[in-house]
Amino acid sequence: MEEKNMIEVTGENGEKFNAEVLEIFEVEGYPGKEYILYSFGETEGEDEKVYTSILVENEESYVLAAIEDPEEQAAVDKAVDELLEMSEEEREALEESDDENA
Repeated sequence: MEEKNMIEVTGENGEKFNAEVLEIFEVEGYPGKEYILYSFGETEGEDEKVYTSILVENEESYVLAAIEDPEEQAAVDKAVDELLEMSEEEREALEESDDENA
């Protein structure tokens, strides 16, 4: 069984939620930014409901920031669609390529 990568998210009112990290990725045209695709395990019909945020690193932790620019959100949505369409093998090859270039 595959181990899930979980994070704890603190809501606006201080409540804490566990979320599964599905992917951390970059988007062409937005250099220096990382985005996170995550889920709280909710479903919408037969599909799992997923969320995207900007992943901002602070001194001791990470913050999930809202994507406020509509053009940036559209670019992120396109990248997510492309990620979801990739097979597991294609994602692993891309991750290996990224690791080699780091």
